[in-house]
Amino acid sequence: MANILVIDDEENLRISMQLALQRAGHTCRIESNGQAGLAAARSKMPDLVFVDVNLPDTDGLNLLGELRSYGIDVPVIVITGFGTIAMLSRPCSKVRLTTFKNRCRWMKSFFRFRDALKITACAISLMHTAKPSSA
Repeated sequence: MANILVIDDEENLRISMQLALQRAGHTCRIESNGQAGLAAARSKMPDLVFVDVNLPDTDGLNLLGELRSYGIDVPVIVITGFGTIAMLSRPCSKVRLTTFKNRCRWMKSFFRFRDALKITACAISLMHTAKPSSA
């Protein structure tokens, strides 16, 4: 299964996601802020990252850029309880947004942990299909 990193300042959400993902067979590390999350990702490359938009020390979308600048090019699922569709276009060019749209299906809401498990499975599937085959 996957090595998943959850970066969110809401302790209850962090722990609940960790428990749900571990029950599904994944390894899950949790961090409460951007810098700790970045350090965790740099120390052991995750297969998938969940990152909250509103972190105490940084914007989750900026953290996404920092992850990429360190060569951490894994699927990142940005989560928030306070987002808008307009937020999506802020860090992305039209080409990147179109590419993203073509590779993923957005869910309107993120209320149930089984949705998190479905999104995780989808992201892991995309991760494996995006890698070149060794045959």
